[in-house]
Amino acid sequence: MAHTQAQHLRLVRGGAAAQPRPSSEDLEKHAAGTPVSREVIDQVASTLANLTRGASLELALKVGEIVVHQIYGGDLDALRARGPKDGSFRKLSAHPRLPFSAVTLWRSVAIYELVQRFPGFAKAKHLGVAHLRATLGLPGRVQERLLRAAEVEGWTKDRLEQRAATYRQRGDQRRGRRPMPPALRCLRQLDRLAAKHTAAVEGLDLGEFDEGRFRDVEERLERLRAWCSAVERALAGRRGAGAGIDTVFDTAGQ
Repeated sequence: MAHTQAQHLRLVRGGAAAQPRPSSEDLEKHAAGTPVSREVIDQVASTLANLTRGASLELALKVGEIVVHQIYGGDLDALRARGPKDGSFRKLSAHPRLPFSAVTLWRSVAIYELVQRFPGFAKAKHLGVAHLRATLGLPGRVQERLLRAAEVEGWTKDRLEQRAATYRQRGDQRRGRRPMPPALRCLRQLDRLAAKHTAAVEGLDLGEFDEGRFRDVEERLERLRAWCSAVERALAGRRGAGAGIDTVFDTAGQ
């Protein structure tokens, strides 16, 4: 065996260089789904066109890094929430200067996201881009298990593809990270808005009120209270069934 279990766990969990952190303003903008400018998309397409062609893992990670930071503002949560349906990503994938297909572009982004969760795989001795690509679309725990075995036992990419296919045939595929339910996405958005306006909580200025506006605000608040109560009840039910908060907000290996 090439590595002891302890050595390999260190390989999987650590070792990637830290990426530059986007500003809070950029995070808010990208979390809200604000499209990037045409100029930025043109610049990204030109940068990708100038990269050395090939099938190396280093190239895939470089492509993924550029797209994640320029199109999604470096926000992996925004990437996972919007995926390839993001408007700016679609414009980039259709750009005439893009040197590869939209499918190849998204695979590079997905491989980059995978390596952000399991940084050690970028430095693995026996894994290449084809190995990581073979696990795309599987739950995070399965990705880690298969890639760890492939590295330790020196699997070929064909053997890894066969093992990955077995998991898919069992119905274990969840298309990558488990999608966050709409109610929890809404809760996250509300929390971000509240955090953005925390400084204005004291001495709120609601402006001039007439009876119509007063009733409208009261009705909105009542709906919000009822919705929050429903979320609390659902959360309590999950806890009562043995599911903790990590299960409710499952990030599939993140």
